Amino acid sequence: NLDGTITSWNHGAEKVYEYMSSEIEGKNITVLFPDAKRSLLPAILSKIKLGDIVDNFQTKTVTRSGRSLYVSVTISPVKNVCGEVVGASAIAMNITGQKVSEEKLKESYQELSAVYEQLSAAEEELRAQFEELQFNQEMIRRSEERYKLALDGSNDVIWEWNLETRELFVSDKWRELTGYDNKDWLTMGNFIREVVNPVDVSKAIAGLKASIKG
Repeated sequence: NLDGTITSWNHGAEKVYEYMSSEIEGKNITVLFPDAKRSLLPAILSKIKLGDIVDNFQTKTVTRSGRSLYVSVTISPVKNVCGEVVGASAIAMNITGQKVSEEKLKESYQELSAVYEQLSAAEEELRAQFEELQFNQEMIRRSEERYKLALDGSNDVIWEWNLETRELFVSDKWRELTGYDNKDWLTMGNFIREVVNPVDVSKAIAGLKASIKG
C-alpha cells in the first residue's frame, strides 16, 4: 500500500528476493533496501500517490540471505473504481549480471585509459629525445662545417694524433705545403722521420713527449 507495506508477493518475487510470501507480506518494503538506499523510498511513494509511474528505476537491493542484487524496478499506481490511488504494483527484474559486466567493462576502460596515458607520456618523452638528438646532430654538422672551413681557410697544416689508435690526421694543406700526395702512409714515426729536419728530430720528439705529459 501507500505507506510501503507489502500486501502481495508472487512466485517471481520469491525467486529474486528469497523471501516466501508468508515471510514478507505485512512487512515494510524498506527491508528490501540497503540502508544507503532507504532514503529514496519517500520520493518514490510521493510520485505514486500523484498517479505517476516510476519506470526502470535501477537500484541495489538485499535478499533474505543478505546477498546484494541490482534490480530494475517499474512501479505503477493501483487505483480503485473511483480512480483514486490506493496502492502500488512493482515489477522487479534482476540485472546483477548486466551491472557486473558494466563494472568490468568500466574497469577495463579505465585500465586501457591508464595504459593509453602512459603510452602518450612515453611517446612525448621519445619525441622530445628524438628532437634533442636531431638538434645535437645539427649542431655537430654545423660544427664540422665550421671546422672544415677553418681548415680550408688556414695556410697552416693542422694535425692530430690519437694516442689510443695511433692514427694520425693531417689537413689537406699538408699536400699543398709538403708535396706529399698520399696521407695513408702517415704515422707519427714516419711523420717525424720524413717531415722534420734531421737536425730538429730530437727537439721534436722532446716536444711531443712534453705535450703528451701535459
